[in-house]
Amino acid sequence: MNTASIPNVVCLWAGEDLFVRLPKPFLQEKLEKAELKRSTYFHYLSSQMVPLPLILARSTPQEVWENAISFCSRSKPPVLIPRKLDSDLAYLVGALRDGSISKRVGVDYTLSLSQSGEGSYIWLRKIASIIRRQFGVAPKIEADRTGHRIVVHSKPVVLFFEHVFSMPMDQRYWDTPNLIKTGSAIEIGLAKGYVAGFFDAEGYVTSVETYRKTGKTKLAFYQNNRESLDYIRGFLAALGFRPSFCKDRGKFALYLYGKDALAKFYAQFPVLRKKKRLRALLGSF
Repeated sequence: MNTASIPNVVCLWAGEDLFVRLPKPFLQEKLEKAELKRSTYFHYLSSQMVPLPLILARSTPQEVWENAISFCSRSKPPVLIPRKLDSDLAYLVGALRDGSISKRVGVDYTLSLSQSGEGSYIWLRKIASIIRRQFGVAPKIEADRTGHRIVVHSKPVVLFFEHVFSMPMDQRYWDTPNLIKTGSAIEIGLAKGYVAGFFDAEGYVTSVETYRKTGKTKLAFYQNNRESLDYIRGFLAALGFRPSFCKDRGKFALYLYGKDALAKFYAQFPVLRKKKRLRALLGSF
């Protein structure tokens, strides 16, 4: 499977109020060096969960990263942290171009993604499956004013996307994550997963009905952040596409036109939500 390494997040979380689950032999060795009450020692050892600052005082961040099983905040379920960027995670990062994170320190940390329209609920269920596989937590899917949204209440998940993929609370300032732009991610196809997720969340493709009325076809990406589309434009151009760029109804827009471009995009990118619509359009030519 094509993957790239995730950086050591323990280095970034040293000051956070988090707990880490560790293998009992490793934990026992480290706790024996700590001056703890006997009851506290056995509580940590039996649960295998220990405050991150405490274990970092007796281990290097690299040791903790290599041995960590899961992370959690107080009273929240433990969360697995991916060690590799694979196609599923790259797709999820792209899909989150239409998502958001919120932080109420000491209260709640939330990752959410809202969608409406054709196939939105089914697609959010696929996103929930990816989150479950990557992080070991079950997201909620709930109705909102216009459609549905997926919600994850988890400090480690929010910090993961904030620190590993530089996801801010305001999407306008979210440039393409460096981990996606690296040569290795591009070389092994992970960037294609990211672009596919981005398209499924923020993209558009002409319907069969519109094509029959107008004879025109268009595949589009929309975003408030210009750099994110500049990256995709350059990436598509390197693959032989001829994307055009403009500002449309207050947003930045990137377009591909014509049957050949759409067929090539369909063949090369692992689209999920808009795959059926794109296939139907290609079948109508």
